[in-house]
Amino acid sequence: MNNIVKIVAPLDIDSLEIPYIVKNRPKIEDYVNALDKPVNFKKENIKILKLTNVNDIDDKVIREIYTEVHSEDLYLHVRSRPFFRRLMSITYNALRDILEDSESKVIVLIYQPPDLWAGRTFLRKCSIFSVSTYLAKKMSNKPMILCIDVHFCYGIYDIVMELRDIMKIPTIALCSLSDLDTRIFRRVKKEPWSVLPIPIPPGSRDDIADLALDLALRLVEKYSPEVLVLPLGLDMYKEDLIGEFMISVDFYYDMGYRLLSLFENFSLKKIVVITECASSKASIEKAFTNFIAGIAGVEKPFHETTSRESSDTILSIAKESLSKVRKLVSKFWRIRLRKPSPKI
Repeated sequence: MNNIVKIVAPLDIDSLEIPYIVKNRPKIEDYVNALDKPVNFKKENIKILKLTNVNDIDDKVIREIYTEVHSEDLYLHVRSRPFFRRLMSITYNALRDILEDSESKVIVLIYQPPDLWAGRTFLRKCSIFSVSTYLAKKMSNKPMILCIDVHFCYGIYDIVMELRDIMKIPTIALCSLSDLDTRIFRRVKKEPWSVLPIPIPPGSRDDIADLALDLALRLVEKYSPEVLVLPLGLDMYKEDLIGEFMISVDFYYDMGYRLLSLFENFSLKKIVVITECASSKASIEKAFTNFIAGIAGVEKPFHETTSRESSDTILSIAKESLSKVRKLVSKFWRIRLRKPSPKI
């Protein structure tokens, strides 16, 4: 199964001194260079668009872009305005290229800073613009967001809640059990088909991640979106510096390949992947490269011989967590999946 994967790399972001962001966070150039490192890695199905020397756009255009997502006008401290204008100029250039692309079924946007915590100010210590929500809202009347990251997508979650009276964007978040609170589960009950967390316990290996991903993808198939926006965190990889899991590079390849297979299962038009949290070059050089290989339908460049099976204690916690999710889906989303959820 082959597919052309277009990778959009706005390299100009690397030159920005992004406030409040960890200085040793990998750069966009690291992602591009990672694809050249594996020996005999066939890249004929992968096209990289490097965006450089982007011209600034004026404040009026920035405000129009911003209010496509947020329900309130842009508010920025005067000291943040020059930085934000430059970041938004680079971002908009990349988004415009994605929106105007009518050929590629899979597009990967390599982006910094993290989109998960997008908010209206810099208080969240990251970007204040939600790229994921913007693309989902602009690309289709029936979009869906599937976030896969150690961290729950609080920024995307907040914005989806703001947009609930305009357009409901179903959002599924495969994340760490340690990053959730009861407030999120209460929201699931009040706003079904808005945000659904699928949490797995820290220490999980590939077996648990596979089960959670299977549940998430079957829910995606049930909703059958036209466009699937995927904020992809590489911090789930076992060698990531801030990750909590023991997930191998093989899982990332399998995940990419399973996403590619969605095009055969229903009338999905496009998948847009947005890179998220990554705190080590190993995550990029191995997990990211394997994911790209999987979603491009080419041979796996990396394989690990470590165990893919979790301990009995972690399996027990995961069983309880996934059972809770299945009950929420049945009671509040009011859907029955085609086949029973796999048992642990």
